[in-house]
Amino acid sequence: MDARELINRVRNGDRLLELKKEELLRLESICRYQGISYDKVPSVPKPNSKEKAYLNLIEFKDEIDILQNRLLEDRKKLTSIIDTFQTSFLLYEIISLYCLQGKSIKQIAREKHYSRGYVYKRFKEAVDLIDEALKEETKG
Repeated sequence: MDARELINRVRNGDRLLELKKEELLRLESICRYQGISYDKVPSVPKPNSKEKAYLNLIEFKDEIDILQNRLLEDRKKLTSIIDTFQTSFLLYEIISLYCLQGKSIKQIAREKHYSRGYVYKRFKEAVDLIDEALKEETKG
């Protein structure tokens, strides 16, 4: 995995998780509408629509758990890498705002009173540092 992929997974992970949770609510409402109590597991599932809806709900909950765990691991990995940026607080701040708060380069530049080009240049520096750290991690 390279730095851009890790950054995008962390940045977009929260949005994806929210969408999955909305889908979970929709599946739960389908189960309630069909009279299924999704808290109890049927002993022998029958191949009808009620049980299929219930099984879809269970599988979807498992998928959300896996996504949450992956997002947490990615956040920990990225956070541990950007914590090493203490020599350059600006790089730390840009990556934190971009990844963890989901702000755009334009928003960061406006908030910090820098030009967009300057922020983008520093962002690229941070991405290169993250790439180096990931390469060292895979070697070690």
